[in-house]
Amino acid sequence: METKQLVHEIKQRIDLVDYVSREVNLQRSGKSLRGHCPHPNHRDTNPSFVVGPNRHGDLVASCFGCGKTSMDIIGYVQWRHNIDFSEAISLLANELGLEYEPAHPADTHSLLADIVSLGRQILRKSPTAMVYLTQKRCLSASVIEQAQLGFIDDGYAVVKSLRELGYSWRDLETVGFVSKQSRRCRFVNRILIPVWSQAGISAIAGRQLIDDGKYVRYLYTETQVPPVYSVGAWPSQKPLLLVEGLMDLLSAQTLGAKHSLALTSASTANHPALDDILQQYPFIYCLLHEDQAGEQALAALRARYPDRIVPVHLPLGYADLNDALAAGKDRQWLKTLLRGARTAQAS
Repeated sequence: METKQLVHEIKQRIDLVDYVSREVNLQRSGKSLRGHCPHPNHRDTNPSFVVGPNRHGDLVASCFGCGKTSMDIIGYVQWRHNIDFSEAISLLANELGLEYEPAHPADTHSLLADIVSLGRQILRKSPTAMVYLTQKRCLSASVIEQAQLGFIDDGYAVVKSLRELGYSWRDLETVGFVSKQSRRCRFVNRILIPVWSQAGISAIAGRQLIDDGKYVRYLYTETQVPPVYSVGAWPSQKPLLLVEGLMDLLSAQTLGAKHSLALTSASTANHPALDDILQQYPFIYCLLHEDQAGEQALAALRARYPDRIVPVHLPLGYADLNDALAAGKDRQWLKTLLRGARTAQAS
């Protein structure tokens, strides 16, 4: 039986009150039942353990002395016996006479896809994150959808959902979605940006909503980050616009440059795998950041592809392509900019 189906079966067939009552003398207290905490590390002299409905009407167990709250039957067994999700499932499945084989380590691409799916659902319900993307960054709704952008506001809830899908703590730690020390989600209050390679989603970047200087602007999952990435499908063999960074790629797409890729960073201009990717494009517009790193990256690209690179420079006042988009520049502006670069190259 698949893990997701087994979890549903356990929750349907094992009553939380009956299960807890095997070792806890529960007494009625309003809409809930109260008793002494059963955890072996808690000497509960004043009953602080409660089983009752949450705001959704589902029965959950909580110990306010331990600070452990909102546990379903599986969470309760994990906490009570200090075991992981897979072990708790195995124990409860055995009680029901069901077979359960612990899953092998999760497929990374599947896990990343599930994280992205949950993040997309949250983004649609988050006015704050949508205002950041559509008003501050001026990205179009179609690009937000095509790029499968997401958001995480409640890390605990997302981790809980992933655990219920059958992912182990080791799975979540291996891809760097949660901290190995605290097991807390590392991407809280960040926009999720899937990093696409030709094989699919290879990594996820988390972009701060506010640059507070306290935390790094971008976090990445601890998975393979390609030297260049795209938004959705990999562009075909047409004139390519090569930009630098995730936000510039999303901006280029919003400005109508559907055949565009982005360097992960300026340093990946020297990545050995870049040749295999860029050699399929006979003509490449190159619009990188107007700083020392960007200039060095452009020089490296021109040295390797002298007949194919067309440098594109932004007008004064714009640090990057997203600056221009936020200032009201449109598709025609970008077309004119690229056309001018081509003319300058030919003269």
